[in-house]
Amino acid sequence: MKIDLLEYLGNKIGDTSWYGETNHDNISARNMEVLDSVLNDIEYIRDYLLTRLYEHKDYRQGNASAEHLHKLAMSILEKHGEEVGEQR
Repeated sequence: MKIDLLEYLGNKIGDTSWYGETNHDNISARNMEVLDSVLNDIEYIRDYLLTRLYEHKDYRQGNASAEHLHKLAMSILEKHGEEVGEQR
C-alpha cells in the first residue's frame, strides 16, 4: 500500500487560509491547531528515527557488517544535520 504522505497530511490538516469571514477563519484557526499537533508528531517521529541511528554510534570494531552499519548511520546523521557526538 502506497500512501502520499503530503496529500494525507494536507487532508488531515485542512485549509488554513485567511478569508476575512468569521466562519471560515474560525475553521482555519482550528485547522492550525491540527497543524501544530501534526508538527509535534513529526518531530517525535524524527527523534525516534534519529535514535535508531544513534544506536549504531558504538559498534563492534573489527566486525565488517557492524562497521558498515556504523558508517551508514553516521553518514545519515550528518546528512540530516545532526551532531554525531551528541544524542538527543
